[in-house]
Amino acid sequence: MVLGISAGGTGGHIVPALHVAKAWIEQGGQCVWFGRANSLEEEVARKNGIQFVAQKAVLMRGRHAAKGLPRMAGAIWAARKLLKKKHVQVVFSTGAYVSFPVAFAAKILGLPLIIHEQNTHMGRANRLLSKVADQVCLGLPIENMPKEWITGNPTALHCVEKEAKYILVIGGSQGCRFFNESLPKCFSKVGVKHPIIHLAGGNADEVRALYEKYEIEADVYGYHHEMQEVYSQSLFVIARSGAMTLAELSAYGLPSILVPYPHATNDHQRKNALYYVKRGAAIMVDEDERQILSAVSQLLMDPPMLEQMSICARSVNKPKATQRIIQRIKDQVYA
Repeated sequence: MVLGISAGGTGGHIVPALHVAKAWIEQGGQCVWFGRANSLEEEVARKNGIQFVAQKAVLMRGRHAAKGLPRMAGAIWAARKLLKKKHVQVVFSTGAYVSFPVAFAAKILGLPLIIHEQNTHMGRANRLLSKVADQVCLGLPIENMPKEWITGNPTALHCVEKEAKYILVIGGSQGCRFFNESLPKCFSKVGVKHPIIHLAGGNADEVRALYEKYEIEADVYGYHHEMQEVYSQSLFVIARSGAMTLAELSAYGLPSILVPYPHATNDHQRKNALYYVKRGAAIMVDEDERQILSAVSQLLMDPPMLEQMSICARSVNKPKATQRIIQRIKDQVYA
């Protein structure tokens, strides 16, 4: 059985697709990943030995969206031919404009389509696809959508027995300018004694220089492919509140300071963060240095609070999310 994966753009869309693809292959299936050429999704797919096929992606947004319709039609037609060429029998899509042509082409061909929404607010591509999809899977609850659609967000827990000594900063697959520019100075003001691991996106050299300027011990990476090593050594995390980051933090039981991306569509990152804050797993702050300083100081001075937040984080985890999604894919194939 050949599963087509339609996913790309950011780590939030790529990571759940990767977990499902690997599980599908482990269970004896075949997998073909469709995404943009020379992209993060291509890098991730090839690194994990998954067949990758480059396809066109069309971004339609704003006043001139209608002008993109001919290009979208062309991308869908091209995707239809690719699906037939690769003998794909079912498609799993994780949203974003990158995924739309292949996902929609699957329905034109009469193939089962399963979509997965990671956040507490459904993105535009998934909202459109949900009207034709055979199965909708939700990573987090979404208002007015059936609870039985909730599968959780796929994660892989690989604990490495090492001392939790680092403060981990995750700026997302594309980095976070606020974290990169402000956190080295904030850590200096607090007098942090713990070493830092900072995932900085494309500005790793500049961020590394800032830590050196403030004489703070820090390992700075653009992107880290072995996150289990990083998570297993972290005391707490400062991160955006993308759904996949939150799922991984809960899988590893990591307390967090969440700084929602203020320009996220429909403010969905704030809604994601509130879901964890209400369950005692996180502290939420704005992009404000004083708030960051206060939150970091609070966690460093209160080990019992860190321990309780860790327990709460684990309680939010859905460890069988990948298996649930795989089963729902199989249910549609053999319906």
